[in-house]
Formats: sequence, C-alpha cells, structure tokens
Amino acid sequence: MLKAISKTLCSIAVMTVAGGALAAKPEPWITDMDQAQKTAKAEGKDIFVYFTGSDWCGWCIKLDEEVLSKPVFVDYAKKNLVLVELDFPNDEELISEEQLEHNEEWQEVFQPEGFPSIYLTDSNAKSYAMTGYEEGGAEKYIANLQALRDGKQATAKLQKQIAKASGVERARLLDKLVSNDSAIVDDREGKIIEIAELSKGKDDALFNKYNAILTSQKIAKDMKAIGRDISKEERLEKVLAVFDNYKHLKEGHDLERLLAQLGDSFIGADQGENGVNFMQSVVADDSYSMGMRQSAALFKGIINANTTGGSQQDSLSYYEHAISMDPESGPGQRAKSFKKRMQEEAASNAQ
Repeated sequence: MLKAISKTLCSIAVMTVAGGALAAKPEPWITDMDQAQKTAKAEGKDIFVYFTGSDWCGWCIKLDEEVLSKPVFVDYAKKNLVLVELDFPNDEELISEEQLEHNEEWQEVFQPEGFPSIYLTDSNAKSYAMTGYEEGGAEKYIANLQALRDGKQATAKLQKQIAKASGVERARLLDKLVSNDSAIVDDREGKIIEIAELSKGKDDALFNKYNAILTSQKIAKDMKAIGRDISKEERLEKVLAVFDNYKHLKEGHDLERLLAQLGDSFIGADQGENGVNFMQSVVADDSYSMGMRQSAALFKGIINANTTGGSQQDSLSYYEHAISMDPESGPGQRAKSFKKRMQEEAASNAQ
C-alpha cells in the first residue's frame, strides 16, 4: 500500500490532465468536517477524508473514475463511512472562498504531503490510517479500506497492551505498532527513540533495527542542515565533516549514500586529486565493509572522469579495480556500465 502512496506523492507534481473542470461530487459526499463529525457520531461511522485537486490532479481523477464514482463503492460508503471531499482546484470558480478557507484549516490539521491523500478517522476526526490512489478498481479498493478499518481495532488493542507493558516487552509491542506503515501513530519519532532505549542490551536485533533508523534520520538531518546557499568548496568541507561523524559505522546503505554525496561534492568543487585520494583511503581501510570499499573504488573512477586533469586511462583502471573486487555486486555492475560507456565514447571520438 505504501508503494501506491509514494507513487502518488511523487507523481502529482508532474501529472496533469487536460480538459474542463470536474463537477462536485453528489450525495453522499459532503464538504463540511463539523457536519461529518456530527453525522459519524450519530450513525456510528468512521470518516473518509479525501484531499483532492479535482481539476488538475491526474491521480485524483483516476481515483474518481475507477473507484469513488462506482456504485459498489458508494453502497459500501453509505453503510460504513461519512464521505468528505476537501478540494483544492486550480479554477477558483469551482469553490467558494469560505469553503477554501475551511479546506485549508483542515489541511493544516492533517498535513497531507500530496494529492490524493485519504485519511480514515474516528467520529472525532482523529485519523488512524491513510492511503491514496491504488490500482485494481473499486472492489480491491474497498477490501483495502476494510483492512485498514479492521486494523483500527487491532491497533487500539495493541495500544492498551503497550500502556500496561514495560521494558523490552513494551519495546516489542511498540515495534509492532510503529512497523504498521499505514497506521497513523502519534509521535512516531519519539516511539522509535523509546524502542531503541528499551531494547539496548536486551534485544540486539530490535536495538540494531531502530538504532539504524535513528542514525539514518540523523544523517538526513545533518545533510539537510548544510543548505544550498554556500560555495561548492564550503559544501565539500561540510559533507566531509558529516562523513567524519559517521565513518565509525563502517558499513550500511546510509554510509554508502553519504559516500556518494561526498563524491558528488568533490566533483562539484573540481577537486579530482583530493577526491581520488580520499576514496583510496577508504578502499585501503580493511575496517570498512566490502560494499563501502568497492563503492569507494567505483567513485575514484567517477571523480577522476568528471574533474579537471583526470585521464581516461586512470578512470578505466579504477573501474577495473572496482569490478575485480566483486563483479556481480551493485557497485561492480555500475563499474562495468561506466567502463563500457567510457570505452564506447572513446571509440566514437576516434572515428
């Protein structure tokens, strides 16, 4: 389900649909969250909150056509849900100023990262799950919604167990809660920290899992703090400092990504020799994992090929070294690709 959500959030910025504006949805859809809460309490239903851009968001239009307009969905909703549409159209004539203000207020509450975003909430508008566009039609969509609604009860039961638990038992229960990516969990980051603290020295697998998550978050935060309005030389210096803070890890995808960003920074600052020497220091350090060392060998070739003074022959040699370390690994495959491309360009230029 999260893949579908991620695709939605990443695609809406570039996907538009030509044509006229869409008409507002008929009954049983409403546009007032206060009314929705009153109805949900009176009828014992959950609320289905739909953030959409009805006249510009392609995935929203597909969701309308493939699911929300289908009789089977409408019948299911009438029995189980209060449907609320919060629209953000480009055409200002489609929505009143008062309605837009109402929608923006609730946008602040839910803070959707993209459109379409759908939140399932209780009768007090407290969200417990979210989803977006998903392929497969109305019946599959309904099944997924029902699974989320069923999960609400399981989550409530789990939260009661967590409230009574302590120590590593609490950490394991919190892990079950946090691992449900579709569930909306209050203070998820705080719970991740708590799991790491409670499991340290008690459950190595659990501690390693959440310590890795925390480390990944810290690296991302440190990289974001560097900012963009600095010189390329300053950026290289700051990325080097971030890498130095985490080089003790010696392995992991986060450290490899950081190494790649460092390679980009050497290229941006046009410091080919320094970059090659730095990467060689990683290659020669047996305390790093094979993945780190092979990635560094690959980056030697990339840096050398993209900075002033780097020779083609040296880059080919660096790529060959990276390949020899493990031809079938990810870095090994990429090194093969770079080597082949360089050889093809050389042959083309010689003609």
